[in-house]
Amino acid sequence: MSLDEELCADRRIKGLARKLVRRINGEGPLPPEIEVLATSEEWAVIPDVGRILGVAAYQKGRKAVFRIPIERRNPSEWGDIRAVFATKVTGDDPIEEAFRRVRLTAGADVVETLKADTTVVRFLRRDKGAIRDFIRMLEWSVGRIAHDTTISPVTLSQLGTDILGDSKSLRAGARRKVLERILCAVVGMDTDESGREVSARFGIEENPFTSFVTVFAPFSFTLDTGEMFRYPGEMFRTGLAVQLPRQTVMRIRDVRFDVGHIVTSENAAPFEALVRDGVPCLYTEGYPNAAVIRLLELFAAQGMTVDHAGDGDLDGFLIADRISNAIRVQRVIADEVAADEILPRRPVSSQARRRWEAHLATHLDFAHASSLRIAIERGWIEQENMSIDG
Repeated sequence: MSLDEELCADRRIKGLARKLVRRINGEGPLPPEIEVLATSEEWAVIPDVGRILGVAAYQKGRKAVFRIPIERRNPSEWGDIRAVFATKVTGDDPIEEAFRRVRLTAGADVVETLKADTTVVRFLRRDKGAIRDFIRMLEWSVGRIAHDTTISPVTLSQLGTDILGDSKSLRAGARRKVLERILCAVVGMDTDESGREVSARFGIEENPFTSFVTVFAPFSFTLDTGEMFRYPGEMFRTGLAVQLPRQTVMRIRDVRFDVGHIVTSENAAPFEALVRDGVPCLYTEGYPNAAVIRLLELFAAQGMTVDHAGDGDLDGFLIADRISNAIRVQRVIADEVAADEILPRRPVSSQARRRWEAHLATHLDFAHASSLRIAIERGWIEQENMSIDG
């Protein structure tokens, strides 16, 4: 097999080799080692690229490192490899060029998903400005998701300013729709079912004044003005949950409660069942917003702990980790039932499987690794099929 055939037989190998070649296209001696950013898909083929190119190669974090032997540090020694990727004068479609460019930062699956999305393609056909904005939004999304458990909230207005230099650019309209499509593609969510969930996954809040936390627990709270409010506990005793706006939660100085333990619920139907059963609980509504995290931190300051009930997929475990950053989690129900032989399971799509495996490969200390591997092999369990009683 020729060098051209070896490099181009696998798009992962081709993409990684192209990035290396771009680093050796200058003049002067090459350094002993060259590092290039590698996508999660490319990590597995780093040794193969090194073998084909005749150099040692290994993974370091999210990068591929290539060791350049002293006899090959003159760029002229790489002429045959550079020729494989020589620029061809073909009058390329600027949209195709945009997708080729983002493939360097996003995985091939992400790019292919976006290429097949008519909303995205229609947006890109507008003008060069749309292509530039698309690339910026995708680069931000890929960088953002690298911090799964430490994402701080950001409003759409701030996001518009940070990415596109215009606070109004992402509040509505085509760019807002395209951003949502990008977010879904990056984390493998269904664009037709994501809604608020995908924004929360990235810590994006549309309007901090309209976000809130829903809680059913016997507690009272004191604001920074010294005023005390007992109605959450009073509503609890009548069997009703309350909603506290983010603005209110951020002004709470401290809380007092009659229990030391509650259940946090990722999904709505199980939360409703807990309320009906009189179990103190808090609804995270998928990925928790700033109001949810702040209230849990206030509970934690008073010594409260939680059991977390959520789905047994990657997102469910990441939600559990975000909860554990705010308050001590005694039990993660999805971990406890991960190996259950009786509970029904949902199949894992090929796209989700690749994403989950990539997460495990880059997070060797992931607390739920064993449970997630079982889910990859046998399917994952929905929260609705779990019991908090174990």
